[in-house]
Amino acid sequence: MTGAATGLFWHERCFWHDPGAIGVFSAPGEFLQPQPASESPESKRRLKNLLEVSGLIDELAVCKPPPASREDLERFHTTRYLDALAAGDAGRGGDGGDCAPYLPGSLAAARQSAGLAVGAVEAVATGELSQAYALCRPPGHHAEADRGRGFCLLGNIPVAVMRARALGQVGRVAILDWDVHHGNGQQGAFWNTPEVLTVSVHQAGNYPLETGEFAEQGGAAALGTDLNLPLPPGSGIGAYEYAMDTLVLPAIEAFAPELIVVACGYDACAKDPLGKMLLNTAVKAGFDETIMLDPEGYVAEASAANVFLVRDGVLHTPEVTSCLQGITRDSVIRLAREVLGLEVVERRITRDELYIADEAFLTGTAAEILPLRELDGRHIGARSGGAAVGAPIADGSVTARLQSLYRRLVRGELEADLAAFGAWLTPV
Repeated sequence: MTGAATGLFWHERCFWHDPGAIGVFSAPGEFLQPQPASESPESKRRLKNLLEVSGLIDELAVCKPPPASREDLERFHTTRYLDALAAGDAGRGGDGGDCAPYLPGSLAAARQSAGLAVGAVEAVATGELSQAYALCRPPGHHAEADRGRGFCLLGNIPVAVMRARALGQVGRVAILDWDVHHGNGQQGAFWNTPEVLTVSVHQAGNYPLETGEFAEQGGAAALGTDLNLPLPPGSGIGAYEYAMDTLVLPAIEAFAPELIVVACGYDACAKDPLGKMLLNTAVKAGFDETIMLDPEGYVAEASAANVFLVRDGVLHTPEVTSCLQGITRDSVIRLAREVLGLEVVERRITRDELYIADEAFLTGTAAEILPLRELDGRHIGARSGGAAVGAPIADGSVTARLQSLYRRLVRGELEADLAAFGAWLTPV
């Protein structure tokens, strides 16, 4: 331990789990082309590598605990299931039960994954760390006592929480699962345990199909300690924030846990193929827009909008090889050159150039000309406060002058400097 308040628990062994070439939710067959499993090591390895290259990992307590022991696993899983898993691992692999395929060597990865969760829970429960993140793979929130499910072989969180409770490290625990799929594994593990609150915010009607309804609220001995919030497909940040603010957080606060464990799935992202939710990192971070990069890492465009920046009186915008050519973009370029007399450069733009720009704005049919005030938490120019886009701008700025010209033009105010652009308008 380094004395850091936050721990990172990871191990290369977890990335070596191989589910094989499979159909996502179908058994291999004569007319089913094998394909890589949707759950892969690359997203987890990328997260760890980003921590490395950003330097953030140096501020964390990096921990590599041992694999979970058989004793710890048997607090949750049946002996029969663990024996079958070990037999398959020693042979040619198999399926843990329902959509949980694995090849030889995966059991070691799964035990290591559960060990990361065990180590993280123990470190926080005993006060060694304030908080911890366990980069577990294979995942675990679908695994049940007697079978694996949904790419999950071992129940990482149930194993860790049951161990901590058995050793007297913690009493009351709240488990929050915001994966796009229902957290059936935790629900089943603590169905009759009144000291453990399980909460799952997930897409309705997704995997598993038979669990996750609001009416499922715990067994007779623990009624009210299981909260399911199945959100309709297409739910975005508004639905999630409402669910968290009005139901999830009040429920957790009322339960008064000594420890909170989060099953931190990322597949409620709008681009995830296994879900139909509309979350994205820009909105989660409190921003209004997303700046997209091209395959080589240069600025491309925003969603349905082109990007411009001003630096030392020169207007810059990505060349059309990196973005879609927009009518509003072309109009702004002509107004800047022919009316304001500005130099306009179409070229590749790096992300950090936006950080140090004097001004930046977006253009599009809906956006028209919209000032960009903040990017990745960095204020653009000398302005501060307000929202990420659409904030008030200085009257003498390039952005303000272009806004004024554009608005006059589309309203047909063609006197003086705009007379030459009358052909752009069609009287109605």
